Amino acid sequence: MRHGTLPYKILHDLNCRGLQFFRTAQVGKRFGSSQSVSRALKKLVEEGKIEAVTRGAYRILTGEPPALAFDRAWSNPVAVFSPEKSIAITLARPTFQDVARLCRAYGVERVRKVLISLSVDGDVPKRLELEWQHRLDNIRQGFRDAATRHFAH
Repeated sequence: MRHGTLPYKILHDLNCRGLQFFRTAQVGKRFGSSQSVSRALKKLVEEGKIEAVTRGAYRILTGEPPALAFDRAWSNPVAVFSPEKSIAITLARPTFQDVARLCRAYGVERVRKVLISLSVDGDVPKRLELEWQHRLDNIRQGFRDAATRHFAH
């Protein structure tokens, strides 16, 4: 995403306002028509910058590597991994808290895509994939509940 584009301007504005959750209406008419704002938000979702939590409500993804309970790549402690690699390493020895942290940073769908990829490649047994699919649904519901509480105030 290039600086100066509408999605970047919206993301910059949201970050400056320190929002964790926001509604489409909060972006408002400051950035043009509702159609152009909707297209910009869709682009931000596609690029993994925000995640839809309910209809018209979004969550800003930190994109920062989360602090996990333990180092799963202990043999290479100074290595910097891509988000997908970090997710895959964590899913190889998952804890609910660490997977939730990854979802908070990178989004539930990004974690789900890595999980499915690991299962297809045979790196994660189907039984474990199904179990974690259910847990990812619960994490997504937790984000929805948090958004609902956030907007209730």
